[in-house]
Amino acid sequence: MAVPTAQNEEPIEKPTELSELETWTMYWCVISLFWVVDAWLGWTFRWYGASLLYKSYVEPFMSDHEGDLEDMLEAGRAKALSVLCTTVSVITNIVQSEFLAGQDVPTSAEEAEPAEEPPSERGGMETMEKTVPSQLQEMARSAGSTARQWVSDMSQQTPSEPPRRKLPRFRRKAN
Repeated sequence: MAVPTAQNEEPIEKPTELSELETWTMYWCVISLFWVVDAWLGWTFRWYGASLLYKSYVEPFMSDHEGDLEDMLEAGRAKALSVLCTTVSVITNIVQSEFLAGQDVPTSAEEAEPAEEPPSERGGMETMEKTVPSQLQEMARSAGSTARQWVSDMSQQTPSEPPRRKLPRFRRKAN
């Protein structure tokens, strides 16, 4: 780094003009300064330099603003939870309105009709296993017919054949 600067002090050939010597000295000083800064920056951003920067700047900043950072994280969590709940609610409403339209489906456990007899009095789990799958199958059938109706409605709205794009034709050259 210092070699180019030191070599300018004793040039091999004596310059004919003082301005030429001054130009070369400025050039080599700028180059050596660039090399020093480059070497220092290369060291700074390696492992030890990163830990030095973290301990010098990042860690004190985070410890000084710890309460603010925790408040921001908590607000972010609350907002994410709110967005998630809203999204689930919207999706649930869409599914209910599209696939279960016109059906009397209870929206909560309180509105659900109680079974005629508890499963223990009607022969145990066999009865419950028979009623729940049949209810699920009935719901799936009605949702499937609603979905098929929706797909058929959508297919009638779209044009029968999409517009075709003209593709370039490649022809072989005759030899």
